[in-house]
Amino acid sequence: MPFQKYEKLVRHKEYKFDIGTPDINQLGIVTSKKLGNAVTRNKLKRQLKEMYRYYADKLKPGTMLVIVAKESMLGENYAKMRSSFGCMLKKLGLFDEETNN
Repeated sequence: MPFQKYEKLVRHKEYKFDIGTPDINQLGIVTSKKLGNAVTRNKLKRQLKEMYRYYADKLKPGTMLVIVAKESMLGENYAKMRSSFGCMLKKLGLFDEETNN
């Protein structure tokens, strides 16, 4: 657990988090209740986690991603979402050059 017991997650609108080690990649997924019920949100989270796993070994060490799920993702084809996710990672320059050879 990255938080110490006496620390609050949110204090004075300031988020506290543990940055971790510089060689470990981290992923955060945000889904709002506006997206639908728990089943819908969890399905989308599972798809986003799987997209991350697909590209995880190609990312630079120490990459920290936060994905905010949007309504436009609901009902979208998984293969199309995965390819656009890969294009986004490439545009951001998050791929490790050594593993892309």
